[in-house]
Amino acid sequence: MVAKSPEEFVRSLSKPLGQKAANREVNQALKDLKIRYDDNRPSSLRLLRGRLEANLSGLLGPSIAGDIIDSYLPFSIVAGHGSADLNVIESRIESYRSNLSGMAADLDNLRRYHRQVLLELPLGVCSLSTEDEIVMWNQALAEITGIDAGEAVGSQLQDLPNPWYELLQQFLRKDEHHTYKNNFQLNGQKKSVNLHKAYIDQSDPRELNHEGVVLLIEDISETEILEASLTHSERLASIGRLAAGVAHEIGNPITGIACLAQTIRDEYKGNELGQLAGQIIEQTNRTSKILQSLVNFAHAGASLGSYEKQIVNVYECMQETFTLISLDKKSKEIKISSQCDEGLNIFGDPQKLLQVMLNLVNNARDASAAGSEVSMAASQVDSQIKITVTDNGVGIPEAIRDRVFDPFFTTKEAGEGTGLGLSMVFSIVGDLGGEIDILSPHNKDLGTGTQVVLTFAGYFKPPAS
Repeated sequence: MVAKSPEEFVRSLSKPLGQKAANREVNQALKDLKIRYDDNRPSSLRLLRGRLEANLSGLLGPSIAGDIIDSYLPFSIVAGHGSADLNVIESRIESYRSNLSGMAADLDNLRRYHRQVLLELPLGVCSLSTEDEIVMWNQALAEITGIDAGEAVGSQLQDLPNPWYELLQQFLRKDEHHTYKNNFQLNGQKKSVNLHKAYIDQSDPRELNHEGVVLLIEDISETEILEASLTHSERLASIGRLAAGVAHEIGNPITGIACLAQTIRDEYKGNELGQLAGQIIEQTNRTSKILQSLVNFAHAGASLGSYEKQIVNVYECMQETFTLISLDKKSKEIKISSQCDEGLNIFGDPQKLLQVMLNLVNNARDASAAGSEVSMAASQVDSQIKITVTDNGVGIPEAIRDRVFDPFFTTKEAGEGTGLGLSMVFSIVGDLGGEIDILSPHNKDLGTGTQVVLTFAGYFKPPAS
């Protein structure tokens, strides 16, 4: 029978020692080690086995005690985790620290220094042995998970409660060394973490053999919430800039409706009523489209953190972008053109894609001189959908090209820009599973213009069977 707890230690030792003596010796060893009776961690059981052998050696002699322990508590049944017991080694070094001197003391001080660095690192750190036994669990990880280091260290990965066991186990099975934005629920709250791993003493990456693995857990839950809030704030700011144009654009079709209605009343002749009624419907539809675009754009910010993916028609999204942009009356006139096939689809969120396009076109227009052109285009390249926004502005200086996606970085005058637009674009494109690239200058001959390239996996309907 495999002994996996102090209670089973008593049961195993009852055969050679008797029930009473076995119970007394196990309880005494637990007391010496200050280990609880319900502590079933492999490292604790290994310490208990060693203490039992030492205590029995004083009573029966080393030879007899060794035979009893080897026969009824063989090492392999207490812990099938290999011979290297790092937790026991750590405990022994701490116990004999006062006896160290010279080079041994210097090495121990270096060990303690590096260990303290890991323990106080603001990122969660967990190291595992080759048999998935937890060797280190620092304070930051205890705060992230709510699991104290004293409970985690010495236990196995499978002993961790969910969602932590499933999350870490799935990550260990993957070939990737980094995964980002792993979302899950913890105590009714949404959590998001980045995971990183590195194998210990693995000289050749192609080999599977290693001495263990170190896991880094980065809690980005608050960052995700902040990004969602900033994105919604950017939407509200955009709506504010559009408000003046909305009144003007709605006023025009309403005036047209009033004039047509007056014409029907005063000058109706023959079959002109049908034609005039059609024009009334056309103007009314135009009003509804403008209002619906604004409503959709404003309401989408409430669900940025989580959304149900759906088929997104790129052409329709581009047309809605054109409608919203046309409402923003700028002092300088910029021509905006679009070119897109109607059959291009991606899988994601139409309002998020609209947010991206609107930000990019706004930036392109702000960088362009009066009378110039900003173009939107979308095309299919193999199995991917490529969307571009191109302007003929001054371009992006090479010195700041790597910083344009940084939050709060802006080249606009104070009060004219928040520096959040491109940062939000970068984040949203990543959420949609796409990639973004900036080509500047786009016109190599003149050294001007900027083109932003978005690439998404295309969604294609399966062939009819």
